[in-house]
Amino acid sequence: MGSLSYSTFFAGMKTAVFVFFILITQSACPDNPTETECGENQIDVNGTCECAEGYHWNEDQTQCNMDTTSHNFVWEIDTLGNYGSYLKDVAIIDENNVWVVGKIETDSGYFGAAIWNGDKWALKKLNGPGINTQSISPRGIWAFSENDIWFASGSIFHWDGVETSLMWERNIGTNETVEQIWGSSNSDIYFVGNEGTIVHYDGADFVKMESGTEVDLTDIWGVSNSEIWVAGRDNYGSVILNYDENEWTIYYKKDLSLDSYTLPQNSILLSISSIWTNVNMDSIIAVGAWGGFSVNKLNGKANWSYKRRWDNLFDNTGYPLKTRGRSKNDIFICGDMGHIMHFNGNSWKRFDNFYEHEGLWLNGIAFSENYTYFIGSNLFIKSFSTNGNERQVQKIVLMK
Repeated sequence: MGSLSYSTFFAGMKTAVFVFFILITQSACPDNPTETECGENQIDVNGTCECAEGYHWNEDQTQCNMDTTSHNFVWEIDTLGNYGSYLKDVAIIDENNVWVVGKIETDSGYFGAAIWNGDKWALKKLNGPGINTQSISPRGIWAFSENDIWFASGSIFHWDGVETSLMWERNIGTNETVEQIWGSSNSDIYFVGNEGTIVHYDGADFVKMESGTEVDLTDIWGVSNSEIWVAGRDNYGSVILNYDENEWTIYYKKDLSLDSYTLPQNSILLSISSIWTNVNMDSIIAVGAWGGFSVNKLNGKANWSYKRRWDNLFDNTGYPLKTRGRSKNDIFICGDMGHIMHFNGNSWKRFDNFYEHEGLWLNGIAFSENYTYFIGSNLFIKSFSTNGNERQVQKIVLMK
């Protein structure tokens, strides 16, 4: 046998050591695992795709469908006031303290509100310092407690548990008014109305804000003081506005005089009357002009993406006036001609109980834990819903 030279031996050792360390390095630092790619409405849970909250697997577990709520409602009706009365809005403090506002005419005069105490309705005049009529007739209401209630009636009024006072007066020489209210707290309240009017109250001062539009603003809804949405329409156009704690941005604009849109044709062809979104901002619903749509908000606040559209929800026979929801699978729309519609996460259902009811306009919706109220003119309705073993009571207020 030939002898192994020292140079050959150490060269082999170097090679072995080099390979050895390479193997250790590869073993100690494996490739990053690939992320699990889940489908729509699914989330990655420890490498396994599961349905997101509010969704469930279909029968063959290939996709996640939205959980559904019940369409089963039983309705009751109350009446308030004489012919010509109307209700415009509703606020729920608790099950035994519900305020509806508008103009309620009786043989002894007219009232601006009615209060439900859990057993019966009591009519109430809204007057006090700065009010020179029998009662104001609010179009909007927002309540933080039984002693802290705000009213929009052109100007801004406040109930402190003792009396109703004028807090901010509109400029009588203009058409600027406030009609609807939303607030995150009693030191962060927004009032919207005609000719693009937006007024903010910070607990001390009322400040008129620049909205960027002169369209009449008909609805407002928010999920925080940095995410607020406003809808508006009049004979000249329609808008959707968004507030991000710094300024108002026009997200959608339709100019009826020019027939121009900020979105592509056939994306959203509606005159918007009402808007609502859930807390997670993953279900933004807007309604108007015989239909409705839901949209996705993309790229922070860069643009809209068309998600779902419901044409002719009211079969071209009525107009949606208000939409509100408890969650994205429990949404109501109401409007003129007695229209009431419900989305349960899978389908829309129109309730024909009051459909095409002569003179019936439904203007507002509000929820409590056990009740839903719909208010308007011509009738006052209560409804009851059963979903499995859970009972959910729906109340609707309309005027006689």
